[in-house]
Amino acid sequence: MKIGPDVFRTLISCDEEQAFSRLAPEGSSTFNEECKLATTLVVHSCSLYMFIPHEVSLVAPMKFDNFTVALLILRSDAPKRSEDDQNRLQDAHMAHLAKLHDEGYILAAGPILGAPDRELRGLSIFRGSPDEVKPLGDQDPGVVEGTYRHEFFPWIVPGGAVSFSRTRFPRSMSEVSPSNRPA
Repeated sequence: MKIGPDVFRTLISCDEEQAFSRLAPEGSSTFNEECKLATTLVVHSCSLYMFIPHEVSLVAPMKFDNFTVALLILRSDAPKRSEDDQNRLQDAHMAHLAKLHDEGYILAAGPILGAPDRELRGLSIFRGSPDEVKPLGDQDPGVVEGTYRHEFFPWIVPGGAVSFSRTRFPRSMSEVSPSNRPA
């Protein structure tokens, strides 16, 4: 016999003998120990069932990890710079990212590769909300000197879906191998 919600609701108000008479196979008249144990389990299950909120999922609510994705964008009105000035600014930008990583604010960061005139230049993943990390991102020398701007986006993922390891970020282009340098 399949015991669904309708049977449970009926059995909630029964005692064990009444429950047995409803659950016993046709023609059975003995209430042996095995049947008594099974009926007791069903009656107790029915009692528990009436206390379960049936409209609510029995699965625990999922936890999410909160991050901020920061996009580093070349400003359309960025000043023209000499190659030496560009290199100085790039090194200052990288030192800033390394410092934020060392302090635990940035979990990952790197350039977005593409054409030299591309607008999107880099991506960083911060620990914290956009409101918390925006002041840190805005201290980037490339932002301060008017070459770049940031856009910040909240990003949530199921808890534990992504993890980040502590590593060492390069503090200048001299620490990046030539084969890994953006064009």
